[in-house]
Amino acid sequence: GIFRRNWRLGIHPPMSGRFTNQFWETGEGCPIRAEIWGYVFPGAPDLAAAYAAMDGALDHTEQSIGAEKMLAAMSSMAFFVPDVRRLAAMFIHYLPEGTPIARLTRAAFQAYDEGLSLRDARDRLMALEGNPEACDAQINIPFTFLGLLYGGNDLEKVMLSALACGYDTDCTLASAAALVGQILGARRIPAHLKDPVGDELVMGIQYRRPEMSLTALARDTARVGVLLSEQLRTGVEITSAPQFAPLPPEAAIPETRLTVEYQGL
Repeated sequence: GIFRRNWRLGIHPPMSGRFTNQFWETGEGCPIRAEIWGYVFPGAPDLAAAYAAMDGALDHTEQSIGAEKMLAAMSSMAFFVPDVRRLAAMFIHYLPEGTPIARLTRAAFQAYDEGLSLRDARDRLMALEGNPEACDAQINIPFTFLGLLYGGNDLEKVMLSALACGYDTDCTLASAAALVGQILGARRIPAHLKDPVGDELVMGIQYRRPEMSLTALARDTARVGVLLSEQLRTGVEITSAPQFAPLPPEAAIPETRLTVEYQGL
């Protein structure tokens, strides 16, 4: 809503995420959008991060954008690197250095490596510089990594570990479980977790697709990934893909781009 208001005022990205947005600018609503960029740019993590940055700048600022970039890059490479610790080490540089989100994320890994219990690790993060806002990415991204670390590759344990940390649990569980689910693959998700969900695509907003199923959404996401890899020449070849109708002309990347640097607000 703040982005749309700013857009109507003529304030465009990246300043649309900053202007009069002090409360939400470091929100979790930005990194929760990360996975789609990894899914449509498999094996091209920097490109996934670049698109995540454009997405995030609509309505957030550096810390949340950095988290979206990190998670997007991780999901881009999770197709090839099935190791959460290695993925995090590869892309933690996207978190702005010296910021609370970077310090607390590193502290989450340190607490785990020191052998602290999940409860003690969570309490340490809160004591270091916890945030009272339940939907703030500065604390929820570290909680996401606590879920991943203490859950291992056990999907249910990952979700329960993230849940135990509290705060923005519909985001922390989703981000952590999405990464582990991607590494495991759909066939290795336990039936007792998968069967109650079913295949129906349920949206919390008024939204209709021709096929309201998770299978169709996955298929169409893969289709976009194939087409973008061809259109943007990502250097990644997706073999054995079926022939797809091309993207519409309006989706073509413009030959020139105009960037405006705002000096202050």
